[in-house]
Amino acid sequence: MDDKPGEVEKTTELFERTKNWLYKKIAIPLGKSLTWLVFTVFFGLLFPIGLVWLDSYLTTQYFSFEKVLKDGTLMFFAMAVVASITLDYLLSNNVLDKWKKSTFWLCVDLSLFIIFPFLLFATCVALFYIPYKEPKTIEFELLWKIESYVLLIVFFYGTIVKFNAFKN
Repeated sequence: MDDKPGEVEKTTELFERTKNWLYKKIAIPLGKSLTWLVFTVFFGLLFPIGLVWLDSYLTTQYFSFEKVLKDGTLMFFAMAVVASITLDYLLSNNVLDKWKKSTFWLCVDLSLFIIFPFLLFATCVALFYIPYKEPKTIEFELLWKIESYVLLIVFFYGTIVKFNAFKN
């Protein structure tokens, strides 16, 4: 197999450019967004976990995860994360210029930063209201599954939005 002169250099150069592009456009923003997610979860849940620990230390009561689910602590955390992402995005980017240029980006931004937060808000209110409406018929396992799914969606949403922000 004879290579033409310069063909190996061109292939090597193309490989290096692709590798650099993947590193700059994918790996670094993904690393930053995952770091953001880890620190957000850690510091966001540090206070509730500290309160639970302090309560169990100062009293003889055992920790009740059902109380955390019923009180809506995790849903409050999810709303705080989404509100933070939404405000960060709307205040840090030139969204008005982007919206003037393309109706597509206006629709994407409306769905990501207006409709999704309001749907999440409605879900959180429902998950907070249902245990108080029918306290004797609460299925905490189902409530935990729903809240877990909501948290996973919020974490995925946050990671993707932050990835996009760090990419630009």
